[in-house]
Amino acid sequence: MKQNLPQQSSIIFELCDQFQTQLLNFKNKIKTQLQHLDDLINSIIELVQEKINQNIIEENDIIEDVFLCCQAFIENKLDDCLAMVKNLIIQIQISIQRSKQQNNKQGTLINSNQYEYMDFYDQSTQCSSSNINKYELKQTIKQKEICFSLIFNSQNSIMISGCGENIKQWKIINGLIENDPLILYGHTKLVTCLIYTNDDRCFISGSDDGDIRLWKKVQPNQWQSTTLTVHRQGVIGVLFNSQNQQIISFGKDPLINIIKFGQQNLMQIKQTLNKHQSILNCLCMNESESILASSDSQKNIMIWVKDNNAQWQFKQIVNQSTNDYFCRMVFINNYLICQQWSKPISQVFVEVNGQFNQRPDLQIQLSEQNQDDEDLFPTIYNKKKGILIQKYGQYVYILKQLNNCQFSQICPPINCIDQYNYGNLNKDGNILIIWNYKTMEFRNYDLSLF
Repeated sequence: MKQNLPQQSSIIFELCDQFQTQLLNFKNKIKTQLQHLDDLINSIIELVQEKINQNIIEENDIIEDVFLCCQAFIENKLDDCLAMVKNLIIQIQISIQRSKQQNNKQGTLINSNQYEYMDFYDQSTQCSSSNINKYELKQTIKQKEICFSLIFNSQNSIMISGCGENIKQWKIINGLIENDPLILYGHTKLVTCLIYTNDDRCFISGSDDGDIRLWKKVQPNQWQSTTLTVHRQGVIGVLFNSQNQQIISFGKDPLINIIKFGQQNLMQIKQTLNKHQSILNCLCMNESESILASSDSQKNIMIWVKDNNAQWQFKQIVNQSTNDYFCRMVFINNYLICQQWSKPISQVFVEVNGQFNQRPDLQIQLSEQNQDDEDLFPTIYNKKKGILIQKYGQYVYILKQLNNCQFSQICPPINCIDQYNYGNLNKDGNILIIWNYKTMEFRNYDLSLF
């Protein structure tokens, strides 16, 4: 096997180069079309504004109202277009890979040995450093349906994951997933987010259908759900405020919804935060559930604080020097860790006298090389183990906490082959599950050595 590795690796890398070239050409065409569309919109805006200046005040008010309505419509259509482009890139990526495997006489050999070679390469990298391998691949389970969300219960005995428009409940025994899941039906489009309440018998799901569902276990293998439409264009993420029994949602619009639920699991929107002017990328809450941080597609980071009446109030727009998007954020004590979109760097913001300020000296450098990325994988901090998990491009980095906000990369990153993957860490910090679009499988990593 090892004697054939150079030949196999040469074929693999040649195919990767061919695919990368085709994918880059496709993405460049998309960027060109989007730029043309942007130029057209700017031309329309200039014409409308010129027309407004020529008209009287009464007409001006009417035209401005019409323009604002059109602007929102255009922005929504652009967002839908971008989402379709992302999904199309994924589909093309898979189709090209399958086509190459079918047409290449050595495709079967490459497919069967690809991961063995990858693991061999990773082990060689690890052996060349002074670091000990801290993670071990224990299990793989095939799932062809898209999984962009997964969570663990407090006892680490159950994993709940997205499965296209459905939800799967998996049992975990001795660190291994039993491949006999219970399937829950209800959503009509892709499940995008999941979170447990403070009761393992209840969890919340969000979907591209615009709804959140509150699921409650009524029998060992039976769940009931109630539903509420919160973001008509689609839900991106949900948080749960256990102190006030609040569900906090954001979606493909500029809004943050605060939802209360009570008897019979009935849900109702109690407050809407509307300070953002563009679609949100990320939302996170601190450990004491008193501060929210939100980032949007205009590169803003906003801070919200909870008052004595459990109402959320706008606090500040955080000044940041990167001029970049932030699609993954997490609180660690009074520090806010925000991962940049275009670079493998996480910026650190520190709360001083109620205001968050950037600390460039504390930034976390994951890699020296920029890659294409996707905002599918959360930044995860496990206080019990003192580890921070961050994904950038095709790699998942596991960092060990040295003190308040200093982390060390003590082992090589996990290579997920491409950027389209989603994962989560269990409560004990010893099981990391990653689902990958390229392989259509869950990969179960043991982190017990951390």
